Amino acid sequence: MIATLRRLSRQRRGSAVLEFALVFPLIILLTVGAIEMGLMMLLDASLEIGIRAASRTGSITALGTREERENRIKAIVLEMVSRWVPGSSNVKIETKVYPALNNIGRPTWVDLNNNAICDDGEGTCPAEGGVQLVPGIGVSGSLVVYGVTVTRPGFSGIFKLIGINTLEFRRQAVVLNE
Repeated sequence: MIATLRRLSRQRRGSAVLEFALVFPLIILLTVGAIEMGLMMLLDASLEIGIRAASRTGSITALGTREERENRIKAIVLEMVSRWVPGSSNVKIETKVYPALNNIGRPTWVDLNNNAICDDGEGTCPAEGGVQLVPGIGVSGSLVVYGVTVTRPGFSGIFKLIGINTLEFRRQAVVLNE
């Protein structure tokens, strides 16, 4: 038995195939991981370009009604990320509109039930220094914080190997309406 093991250990035939078989899965994993990272960077760049273009469009208050501007903003963002995101339900667009520039940094509240009173659960009330956020995308002189969140599964499924089922990308842009 020992003599057979010594004789086999001196033989070099097939060692390259064995080394390749051991290293090949690692090479494939690294290659797919690099491609996955590249695609994620493309999605992130598209999201950045989309939110900047949308915020520029939304800041020009002379371009129509609030609803027309909001629809245009959604269309611009969806156009930029549509090649990377399966369906518009995975794209969430939020806006926070501060009535004036000097309101930044103060606690905010949103009138969820439209009664013009700061109720429980709506944020920090004005008696405590809170600022009521304006609905929609604001008027001339308003400061608007645009936020876009995109969720999707990984491109190749490689992240499922480590327990990551969905990826989330977020971008914000701050614009003073004209």
